Amino acid sequence: MSNVVLNPTGSRVAFADGLRACAALWVVFYHMSEGKHIASIKANLPNWLDTAIFDWGYLGVSIFFVLSGFVMAYTVRQIKVDGKTAGQFLLRRLTRLSPPYYFTIVVMLIINHFKAKVLGEGMQQIGISDVLAHLVYLQQLLASSRISSVFWTLCIEIQFYIAFALLILVADSKKTSSSQYARLWVFGTAGIIALLWPAHITENVLWRGGFLSYWYSFLVGALVCWGWLESGKIRVFAGIYCVVVLVFGIYTQSLFTIITAFTGILLLLAGMWDAMGKWLSWKWIQFIALISYSLYLLHNPLTGIVFRIVNRWAYPETLNIELIGIILSILVCIFASWLMFLLIERPSIVWSHHFSGKPAPKS
Repeated sequence: MSNVVLNPTGSRVAFADGLRACAALWVVFYHMSEGKHIASIKANLPNWLDTAIFDWGYLGVSIFFVLSGFVMAYTVRQIKVDGKTAGQFLLRRLTRLSPPYYFTIVVMLIINHFKAKVLGEGMQQIGISDVLAHLVYLQQLLASSRISSVFWTLCIEIQFYIAFALLILVADSKKTSSSQYARLWVFGTAGIIALLWPAHITENVLWRGGFLSYWYSFLVGALVCWGWLESGKIRVFAGIYCVVVLVFGIYTQSLFTIITAFTGILLLLAGMWDAMGKWLSWKWIQFIALISYSLYLLHNPLTGIVFRIVNRWAYPETLNIELIGIILSILVCIFASWLMFLLIERPSIVWSHHFSGKPAPKS
C-alpha cells in the first residue's frame, strides 16, 4: 500500500504508482459518500456515474492489496531469502508502516475526544486495550473498538507480510537449479489454495479477522510482478491465474474479485508491452502516489472536519456548497498528507532501509 516502486534500471514504475494514486482517491470519494457529505451531488449524477465514482470506491482496497503483493515480490527479486533476511524483511515493513500509522492513531484519538467533550457527540468508547491492540495490528483479530474505519486493512497487510516471508523462506530453502522455479512452485500452490475463497468454496478464515479471504489478491500481485520480470512459465501462470480469478469474480458477482483480477491483468500487460514507466506517468498523479499512504490514513477525519466547517458557514447544503466542500477537503487532505509524508513518512522510509543494508531510494 505504501511503497514507491522502482524498475530494474532504478527509475520509478509509474504505472504501479499511478494505480496506487487512483486507488487512494477512489477510497477518498467513497468515504465522502459514506459520510453523507455529498447527497446533492450524488442526486444530480447519472446513477452509473455516481456508483462508479463514489459507491464503488471501497474497491480501491483490492487495488492496494494487489500492489502490496507486487511490491513485496519486487523487493526480493534479486536476493535469496534465509532466516535473517526474512526477519529483516518484516522489520523493514513494520518500520516503514508504523510511524505514520501511530501518528494517525494519535490524531484520531484527539479528534474523538474533542467530539465527545466539546461537541457532546456520543462516540464509541476506546479503551487502553483497544489502543494497544491497534499498536500491534491485532485490532481485527481481537475485535477491538474501531479507532478509524481504514485501519482494518493494515491488520490484514501485516498478516500478508508474515505469510509472504514464510513462503519465500520455504521457496528459497529448496535446493533447485532455479530459485524462480521454486518460488513458482511454492507461490503457485499457495495461489491455487487461495482460490478456495474467491470461488466461494469456503468462507472459513480459520481465525477472526484473518487474511485468508483476501490472500488471493496479494498473490495476484506477487505472481504478476515475477511474471513481468522473469517471463517464461511464471508469466504464463500469472496470466492464467488472473483470468481464473476474473472468472470466479464474474461467477460469484464479486466486484472486489473482479477488480483484483483486472488490476493484475493491467499490470501484466503493462509489463509485457513495456509500458510500466509510461502509463499513468503524469506528474500530478505521481505526486498523489507519493503521498498515498498518508492520504489513505488521514483522509476520513479530514474530510469530515472540512465538510462540517463548510456546512456550518453555508446552510442549507446545496450542490454548489458540496462542490466547494469536495474541492476544499481534497486540497486539505493533500496538503496534510504531504506534510505527514515529509515529517513522518519519509524518515520512516529511511529508517526502514537500515534493515536492508541498502540506501533508501530517492523520493
